[in-house]
Amino acid sequence: MKNLIRLFYVSKATQLFDSSGMASLLDKAVENNTRNGITGVLCYSSRYFGQILEGDVLPVMDTYRKIAGDSRHSEIVLLSLATVESQMFKGWAMGGVRDEQSPDLKIDSILELRERSPKQSDAARNLMQRWLKLLQSSSVGH
Repeated sequence: MKNLIRLFYVSKATQLFDSSGMASLLDKAVENNTRNGITGVLCYSSRYFGQILEGDVLPVMDTYRKIAGDSRHSEIVLLSLATVESQMFKGWAMGGVRDEQSPDLKIDSILELRERSPKQSDAARNLMQRWLKLLQSSSVGH
């Protein structure tokens, strides 16, 4: 039996990502995550990333460590890290949503969460649920 975790962080992009840049980033994430049994979603808006990673503890923590050292990210804030019974984003090696694809992304929610303590996880949980609904109701993602 796997030791499943769900990790949710936000960060500020050190460069702008257009549609092709995001597509390339998502393609690489899908490749890596499929190999490592990780699922999740990456949301991008106004130079901010919000990402949820789910899977076995070691691959997820290794992926997060690599992201934290990636020069494309700054100001990384870990919002939530929890053990889980099952993967919320099962079937999504890495879903992707940009603000222009869905006005419901609500980047202001990500910016608000950056100011909170990771212990205040209700808002983070609510945002994760919104992103899951967005992915389930749209054709975006992988």
